[in-house]
Amino acid sequence: SVIHSYNVNLTARTTVLTECLAVYGIVGGGVFTNGSTYGSFHAGGGLEYRLTESFGLFADARYKWLDGGDITLTSVRIGASFVF
Repeated sequence: SVIHSYNVNLTARTTVLTECLAVYGIVGGGVFTNGSTYGSFHAGGGLEYRLTESFGLFADARYKWLDGGDITLTSVRIGASFVF
């Protein structure tokens, strides 16, 4: 089945060692719906390595609690970021 997710995130990011490497933390919440609607909260963190000023690679993970903790999910993302 299809699950729709709407989220709002707060991200705190800081560089470490060099200006190319950054660590960040993420917290947020939102709604998951697929006929039933669940409130959600998530927290996680990640790393980003900037190859240029406008292009980087990242990896992060988030743990999500739905419906007051009755349902939990873990997500891991690896990708590229473009800064405009």
